[in-house]
Amino acid sequence: MYSIRKGQYPLVHELTHSLLGYGDNFDSSKGYITQEGFAIFMENKYGKQEYPVHKVMKNFVMSQKTIPLHKLVSVESDDALFRTPIVEFKDLSLQWMSYTHAGSFVTYLIETYGLEKFEKVYNQSSLDKKFQEIYGKTTEELEKEWLLFIDENYEELDTEDKMKIDYFYEKISAVDLIDKEIFKRS
Repeated sequence: MYSIRKGQYPLVHELTHSLLGYGDNFDSSKGYITQEGFAIFMENKYGKQEYPVHKVMKNFVMSQKTIPLHKLVSVESDDALFRTPIVEFKDLSLQWMSYTHAGSFVTYLIETYGLEKFEKVYNQSSLDKKFQEIYGKTTEELEKEWLLFIDENYEELDTEDKMKIDYFYEKISAVDLIDKEIFKRS
């Protein structure tokens, strides 16, 4: 809750984790995307501050800097994306991008397919299989739908939006320093 000192109130975000669980006894065994994504969704819906998650995602889409969804759902690669040791500013930017992707994707799933379906994938293992089972679509199909939705329905961030995001310009500049392999689709 340290963020409160800087005028941020992530109470709803953190309560979402506490009330709904996170992995097996708050470990990383179930990955991060549904848990962090839902916490962002809940913060935007019920919290004090709204983060323009789809507009930020539009910025990544336009700059061709999107992290493939299969990397975000994989428990083999998600630690490096969501729990990157923050050594340089580019590490913070990568973590910020991962949270933004998760928040945008989960918000898309809930708003498009409903909360009941999302509840069946929240904090579950083998998300690739769960997506197919619950949504009847592969991870790649859901990703294409989501990114197309963002591209067709959202405008770029305006100055007011950018000012709501701590260190926005520094983070965006540091995105160009992130290893380009992270953005590769294969």
